[in-house]
Amino acid sequence: MSDRLVLVSATPMPDVRVDAVRVMHRVGLLARRGGGTLLAPSSPAGPTVVPGVRHVTLDVAPGLDLEKREEAVSALLGAHLDRLKPAVVHAFGVRLAVPALLRRRARVVIEPGATPAQRLRDTLPDAAAARLADLVSLEDKTLARADAVVACSTVHASTLVQRGVRSERVWTVPDGVVPVPAAGPPPDLPQVVFVGDLDVWSGWDTLLDALVRLRQPWRATFVVPPDASTGALEARARHLGVGERVSLARLDADTALRVEAAQVVVCALQATRAVVAGGVVPEAALWAIAGGRALVAPELPSVRAYVGAAGAYFDPGDPGALASVLSRVLDEAGLRADLVARAEARRNALAWAGADATLRDLWDTLRAA
Repeated sequence: MSDRLVLVSATPMPDVRVDAVRVMHRVGLLARRGGGTLLAPSSPAGPTVVPGVRHVTLDVAPGLDLEKREEAVSALLGAHLDRLKPAVVHAFGVRLAVPALLRRRARVVIEPGATPAQRLRDTLPDAAAARLADLVSLEDKTLARADAVVACSTVHASTLVQRGVRSERVWTVPDGVVPVPAAGPPPDLPQVVFVGDLDVWSGWDTLLDALVRLRQPWRATFVVPPDASTGALEARARHLGVGERVSLARLDADTALRVEAAQVVVCALQATRAVVAGGVVPEAALWAIAGGRALVAPELPSVRAYVGAAGAYFDPGDPGALASVLSRVLDEAGLRADLVARAEARRNALAWAGADATLRDLWDTLRAA
């Protein structure tokens, strides 16, 4: 551990969801720089084994949602930080940075993603205003005290500056595409694939409502995290009379094959607080671009920052608009071919090498300071 750099995450590691992929790329970069420590819960496949990086597993009860996991991890961090005495602490989440900031012995980097206040506003729109105000104030103070804050897009960076983070402390580091084998030609069958969580911003219900409006044949596969509850999705599909045309799959090592089997991949993110702020990464878009498949996506700045010209866009949250665009993409082979070509061109702009180079510069800058 040449410079005692510690990564802190509440995501059980290793895993295949987008948050875990991001952490694993930071772990790989840490190993190439001389090593360090990962403080994170262990997944059933864990602990993480990367030469030069020690995964100190945090004893967190399985099955907790993100809020509870962050609380549990934060409560355990103090003793580990006192023992390790790191020079730099890189925290994946605002709450996880607090124990390091209170000690002020290390430089602190925060990758906030969607913050607890944004998630609370999205999931509980009627939450008490005083509770929200206190949480936002605490987050703003934490972000302002960090030595560096990592944004996942230019939209996210702008939001962070508006929240009081000094612009010179904001580093924009977009996620790279998912590493997948070279895909074969798109299939002839009208298969639609959704990849992502089922949170309030995911838009899974908008996609279902759009699918029932299509006049042409179709089948759809919803690829969701291993621990996601799918009861509401299945009930909605049955209610709409399309239960037999909708399949469910878990995000795993076979997800690339499911994307390869698609004619169209749909990103259906809604214009919620977290998405508009830029803290939610369009996971389905990354899979479509990586797998060279036609992408249909909502017209949102945080999505366009990743997708660029590689998507056919629709008005977010509007199932009629989504159905219209999706129908056209399914009908027109030439349009799909054009979108595939645009995805392949976009892939180079979303290579992980660029993210790794920026993070390396950031860590080196803090170490020198």
